[in-house]
Amino acid sequence: MALESEKRRNEALLTIQRPEHKHAKARRTELAPLTAEEQQAVRTLAEDLPAVWDAPTTTAMDRKRLLRLQIQEVTVTVESTTPSTATLVVLLSGGATTSHSVACPPQGWHCSNDGRMVERLRVLAQHLPDHLIAPRLNAEGRRTQTGKD
Repeated sequence: MALESEKRRNEALLTIQRPEHKHAKARRTELAPLTAEEQQAVRTLAEDLPAVWDAPTTTAMDRKRLLRLQIQEVTVTVESTTPSTATLVVLLSGGATTSHSVACPPQGWHCSNDGRMVERLRVLAQHLPDHLIAPRLNAEGRRTQTGKD
């Protein structure tokens, strides 16, 4: 009888504590409202996005978040001219749009390589593990066809 009473008491305590724990967790994870000073600081930063973008404290993840906030929609139209071109229209969150045209490389172009680069890779592969080959090529000043490291 005492065990049954204690069991019911424990269950009742758990029933009461669950909402309290959920509330405490929500308070720890939810953002608090900004103070007037914090709101002004955000407005100042928003007026100078290039400074925020270029700040040494801004990470790649922060930059992606900034882009997601600014870009509402991107429309790509590929025209089958020779060479083919693509037009990108970017709709920003404020309603402004920007348009960009690019020439598309020929099909299969990305798969071709300079024969000298292939030969250099073969030589390096005989002496170096894979993870050291790219740094070596970079140190030698070698680049991809598109100029990337």
